[in-house]
Amino acid sequence: MAPVRVPRLSALRFAFPAVIAKLQGEGGYVLGRAAALGSKPAILLLANHLAGNATASLIAVVFVVVNLAMAASGFNSHRDFYKLYFGEKKQRNLKRNYQSYINATTLQIFLAVIPIFMYMYWRHGQPMLAFVMGVYFASERLADEAQRFLIFQGARAEWGHKIFLKACIQVFGVATACAVASGEGAATLAVVALAAGNVVPYAGRLRWAHLPKRWSMALDGWRACREQTNYWILSAVTAPIAYMDRIVVIIYKQSDMAMFMLLVSCLSITQNAMEYFFYSMRRKEILQAKLNLREFLFSRSMHAIVGGSAAIGVVLSLIVLNQYSRQSIDYWSLIPIVLISQISLALSMVIRDIIFWNRDIFRLTLLEACFVAAVFVLLLALRAAGADYVVALGVLSALLVGRLTLLGGLSRAVQFSEL
Repeated sequence: MAPVRVPRLSALRFAFPAVIAKLQGEGGYVLGRAAALGSKPAILLLANHLAGNATASLIAVVFVVVNLAMAASGFNSHRDFYKLYFGEKKQRNLKRNYQSYINATTLQIFLAVIPIFMYMYWRHGQPMLAFVMGVYFASERLADEAQRFLIFQGARAEWGHKIFLKACIQVFGVATACAVASGEGAATLAVVALAAGNVVPYAGRLRWAHLPKRWSMALDGWRACREQTNYWILSAVTAPIAYMDRIVVIIYKQSDMAMFMLLVSCLSITQNAMEYFFYSMRRKEILQAKLNLREFLFSRSMHAIVGGSAAIGVVLSLIVLNQYSRQSIDYWSLIPIVLISQISLALSMVIRDIIFWNRDIFRLTLLEACFVAAVFVLLLALRAAGADYVVALGVLSALLVGRLTLLGGLSRAVQFSEL
């Protein structure tokens, strides 16, 4: 009997070039996604084992503050430039729009660095840590702009490879910093490593051909704010919502921050699964306002994504938190609370965009602003009453479910008004 011949990879490349290229591209993208999800838990675990819980918790605070600044400072300053650059025909105003985009982004970074520095200096009294944290935020924002450009270019494989390289530099850099230093010195060096992880992969993409002129940066930044006031206000109002649970822990007991952030990182797989497997595949339908609330809530794929990712998140939580040295929180009681919050945020993400692309920005902003105000009032009342932060997180979880219900009602009202 003649031996069975297995086709070589080169033959497959020749026969199915498009299929192989797509698999390689998606493989790089998935690798980047996995690296982005796993790098922060790995950093916190390494910091905990090498430098102790205090250093790990301080690094966790850095992550939360920078993420908040990222969410609040970006208000789609790339929108006009991207419309021209990625349009069917390049427009004559491209250079001018590019300059405006760069100037507005620079101004946003500058204005966001100031409160970051003031908060960290006031809270910890470490000017060097506050300074390098500002540098880390600036590098994170620039890397984020570069990543977005790659996605719009369709360079998903390159996007994934750069994210993977960024994660490797950050994980090994933080491990080295925690091995050679201790306390806030280790945290400061770790933040330097985080900034290096942003600069090295994207250095070739951060070359700006048209640097800001004397006053154009401020003028273009102001013009971008004025032209997109509604989007900027919505971005600023909603920035704290996804991080409210971590803000609660920072206020109540910062020493538990690293372990709590590990728990959130494991259970946030629900949000990431919804974004990758549901939202990204229906982005065009949502943008064109073709996806309605009923279709979303009764979607079998949505139920499978939420159920499967929630189960994986719980298992990951149990595995990862058991590896944490000197555990400080009762994660058995926190797992259901955080899981409900993450599922609520995952579903709200899609419903918010259904409302957003139906262009009811005012009512959406009003609802989100009222929600944020109500949450802070209730949490401050619980704090004054001496309640434990587990109770505060339970109340927050219930409020997020209430927000999801209100968003669903607003979505139905918006869609009925369009009929």
